Amino acid sequence: MTLIVWRLVPSARVTFRELVHRPERASPSPHNKNTSSTRDLPIGARIVAALVEFETREADIRIDSTHNADTVLAIRAKAPRGIPPETLVWKIGSIAQGTPYRVVDAFQKNADAPCRIVLARQSSSDRIVVVLARSTQFYSATARMAIVVENFRFSADQTTVEFLRFPEPLTVTLTPDKKASSWASQIANEYRKEIIVALAMEPCDTAGGIDPAAVVMVHYTDDAIRAIVDEAVRTVPNFSGFANFKGTRATGDSRVVNTVLGVVRRSHGYFMEIAPTSRSVVRSVARSQDLPYAVVTERIDSRATGAQVETALQRLAAVAQTRGRIVVSIPPTAAAIAGLTAQLPALKRNGIKMTYVSEVVGR
Repeated sequence: MTLIVWRLVPSARVTFRELVHRPERASPSPHNKNTSSTRDLPIGARIVAALVEFETREADIRIDSTHNADTVLAIRAKAPRGIPPETLVWKIGSIAQGTPYRVVDAFQKNADAPCRIVLARQSSSDRIVVVLARSTQFYSATARMAIVVENFRFSADQTTVEFLRFPEPLTVTLTPDKKASSWASQIANEYRKEIIVALAMEPCDTAGGIDPAAVVMVHYTDDAIRAIVDEAVRTVPNFSGFANFKGTRATGDSRVVNTVLGVVRRSHGYFMEIAPTSRSVVRSVARSQDLPYAVVTERIDSRATGAQVETALQRLAAVAQTRGRIVVSIPPTAAAIAGLTAQLPALKRNGIKMTYVSEVVGR
């Protein structure tokens, strides 16, 4: 087990403003290393400024100055999650360019441990130590929300136009329909909407216009299941991934899921699971096949009003900041697109990046 040992005497707290206005430390005198004029460094202010640039909160930064002959400054901070340690080391190293200091050591025991960065002054034993732990917040560029419009259908109405004109990335699911899905797929693709093929799976109510022959049933042979998925691929062009439409029984059958995901993998797609149950084996099978997988974090009810959609998205923004990435399903209704459009400025202010599902899937 590796321990981080701090070579510090009782220290004095230093504010960022004090750090900015204090001079560069002179080379230490062999007769007196502890003069007050040699305590703080402008490079320390630059390091703190870089941490703030990376959205580290001022309350999460502690600056300690010491009379110790070796460590002249210790900066401890909680940096947002989502920023690779290599990026932080590179940033601090670039800040040191043009100064007497260089990064001489960077260490992190594991992904959850603090990252310890040591800068040394040339021709001197002086050190600056930076220890970066992780805060509970995510860096805004990594707090991502993918919006999925379930069962999207092209209609010559204002609601369809509003969805297509939405300025941020949207993903839509299309159920295979020889008459309508090909046309809807072409229109969605022209407006840069990502397309997911929604595979009807047992049990599934076919009263909504779904061809019973296109439903993946548990008792079907592997060849019959592959034929259904292959036909869906031909029916819905320009797709990026697949999802289940219903299917609580089928998603719990490992043979069926293995067969379906085998075709998905062959088609270079990903699989997004909607409303998984405790019996579902989709996640585990996707992992075994090394297939990109996502799960819908929350589905907004089709009866929700515009105001209710706004409230839900506001709450889910906080979830995204905590988890880093989420997938939200909304219905293809006028209220849903109105609520999403109204909440968009607030989502951006809160550092939420709208993205396609393909950008948040994991393996």
